Amino acid sequence: MGTQRIQIPMVGGSYKHTTLPFDSQETINLFPERGGKLSKSPSIFRRTPGLKNWITVSTGTGPIRGLYETSGGRVFAIRANLLIELAADGTQTSRGGINVPSDRVAMTDNGLELGIADGSNIWSYVLATNVLTAVIAAAAPDNTPSLEFIDGYVFGFNPNATAIGSFSHSVLNDLTTWNALDVYTAEGSPDKIVALKASNRQLWVFGSKSFEVWYNTGGAGGGAEPTWARIPGTFTDIGCGAKNSIAVIKGQIFWLGASKEGENVIWASNEGYQPIQISTKPMESQMSGFASVDDAWSYTFEYLGHFFYMITFQTGDKTFLYDITENEWVNWAYRDENTGVQGRHRSLIHSFAFRKNLVGDYVNGNIYELDSETYTDNTFPIVWERYFPYVSSLNKRITIYSLFIDFLTGSGLLTGQGSNPKVQIRWSTNGGRTYGNWDEMGVGLRGEYDFQAVQSMMGQGRNWVIHIRSSEPIPMSIQDNTIAEIEVSVD
Repeated sequence: MGTQRIQIPMVGGSYKHTTLPFDSQETINLFPERGGKLSKSPSIFRRTPGLKNWITVSTGTGPIRGLYETSGGRVFAIRANLLIELAADGTQTSRGGINVPSDRVAMTDNGLELGIADGSNIWSYVLATNVLTAVIAAAAPDNTPSLEFIDGYVFGFNPNATAIGSFSHSVLNDLTTWNALDVYTAEGSPDKIVALKASNRQLWVFGSKSFEVWYNTGGAGGGAEPTWARIPGTFTDIGCGAKNSIAVIKGQIFWLGASKEGENVIWASNEGYQPIQISTKPMESQMSGFASVDDAWSYTFEYLGHFFYMITFQTGDKTFLYDITENEWVNWAYRDENTGVQGRHRSLIHSFAFRKNLVGDYVNGNIYELDSETYTDNTFPIVWERYFPYVSSLNKRITIYSLFIDFLTGSGLLTGQGSNPKVQIRWSTNGGRTYGNWDEMGVGLRGEYDFQAVQSMMGQGRNWVIHIRSSEPIPMSIQDNTIAEIEVSVD
C-alpha cells in the first residue's frame, strides 16, 4: 500500500483497563490541557508540580497531621501533639499541645477561635490571646472526627453516639459552649454518621450508606426553635466510604462513596443534590483490589488555572488526581529513591497560604510548596510517563518507519543532569502485554528550539502501544501532534 503519514492522538488521561488489549492508556505525573481555537495542536501535556521544600517543622515527630489557614490569614500546622504557627518567612512558633492524634486532625475557625479536633478532644485556640484550652462542655462531641463552620456555628458529632445519626453545634461564635438541646438527627437512614462537610453555607451529613443536606432556618435554637433543618429532597442512598476522602472546591464536594449496593466509586456533588459518578471503570477495578479503602485521604487545589481533586489510598499505595477543569484522571506518583517503584504521592494534606499551595509530607515534618518550576520531589527525580492509545488498522500489520513526538525542545540545562536531555521510549506490538527494551530519544540541547525528536525503524506489529518516560529536571510539555510514517500490509 506504500508509506503514509498519520497523526497519532496521544494526549489524554489514564484508562488502563484490566483487559489490556482493550485500553492501556496511562498518564503519570502529567496532565492534559485543551488548547485554544488557534493553538498549534488541540491539546498538550503539562507536568504536575514538583515538591519544593518550604520548611521542616522542627518540633515533634511523624507526619504533618493538620495544616490550616484561618479566615484572618494566620497559618497553623500540627505535628504529633504540637500546634505550630507558621509565618510567611518560615518562622515557627509553638502554640501549645493537644492529644497525640493517630489520624488527620480536623481544623476550622469562627474568626475568633481556631477549632481543633484530635479524635479525643475539641480544642479552642483564642486568636486574640494565643491561649489554647480543651473544650470541656458536657454537651460537646469530644471525639468528633469533623469540625465544620457555618454562620457562626461549629458542628461536630460523636461517632459512637447512642442516638444514631445525631450531630450538634456550638453556640453562636463560641466554640467552648455547647447546648445539649442543639442536637439534630439525620433520620433518612439508620446508618451512622461518618463525616460532616460545609459547602455554600449548607451542611452535608454523610453516613456510611447515605447523605442528606441541612440548612440554617433562622430559628433561635437552644430547644426553643431549631436553627437547622434538612433540605427536602436531599436525602440520597450514597454514603461515604472514607471520612478523609471528602474535599470541596468551587462549592463542589468530592468523596469516595459507599452504599448498600457496593463501594469503590468516587462521586461529585451536582445541581439538584444528585451526585455524579466521576471515577472510571479501570480506577474502580484498581480500588476493588486494595486491601482497604477507608484510609483514603484527599484534598483539592488550584494549579495553573486547573482545579484538582487528589485522593491517596494509603494501603493501596496509589494516588489519583482528577482534573475537574478537563474532566480527566491521571496518576500522581512519587518514585521511591531506594526501590525505584512509582508509589503514592508524597503529599497528604494541603492548605493554600502565603500565595502558595502548601502540602504536608506523609512521613516526616516537611511542608512543601507545589511549584511549577521545580522538576523534582524534594530533590529526588520525578518520573513522568505516558502509555499511548492503541495504534492499529483493522488488525493488519503496521510497520512504523519513524515516529515524531512534539516535545518542548531546547529547554535543557547548562550543566549536570538535564544538560543533554533524553526521553526513554519502548513499545509493545501485542496490545501492551509485553514491551521491548528501552531506547532513548534526544529532545535538544539548550537553545535547540527546532530540534526534531524522532524514533526510527521501530518494526512491525498489529496492535501498537508506545510508552515514553523521563526524569530529566527540565521544563517539559508534549503537544498532541505526534506523527508516524507507517506502512499497512494488505493482509
